[in-house]
Amino acid sequence: MNLLKPIFGMFLVILLGAVFIQAIGDNIFPTTSAFTATNETLDFTDARYTVGGGNWSANINDSVQFSLAQNNWTSGSIVITDVNGSAWTEDTDYMVDYTTFRINFSNTTTLYDYGSNESLVSYNYYHANYVADGTSRILLGLIAIFFAIGILMLTIAYFKGFEWAGFGK
Repeated sequence: MNLLKPIFGMFLVILLGAVFIQAIGDNIFPTTSAFTATNETLDFTDARYTVGGGNWSANINDSVQFSLAQNNWTSGSIVITDVNGSAWTEDTDYMVDYTTFRINFSNTTTLYDYGSNESLVSYNYYHANYVADGTSRILLGLIAIFFAIGILMLTIAYFKGFEWAGFGK
């Protein structure tokens, strides 16, 4: 029975270690990585002027702002296309404010002649808890590595019979 106690203890340490490494990794990954949203639909009907009778005009009111499903966009990552995949030009057909996370469409020929009010937006964004400092992101990544090294050291201590680890033979 005395022989089973250390084996059971090591089993628990390895099992808990595996669970905690997974949990640590799941919490660290979103705070250190960028994600991609592809072909998010953006309806800009509200940016069209109305004419008599409530009908929509082809002209665009460039003061109407739109947001996307995610904030925290990476700079320069917004690409807007029509539903057929033809790319529109940033700073000509649309303006992006990467500080307030807003998009304004411009009254250009491209949008005036466009027969739909839907566009497709692709962009990169950071998680709400993203850690902007590069050194901090590296340190967060090292947490899981040091945790794994700690489990490895306990396992080695058990098999070597080191008493300081509580595994004396």
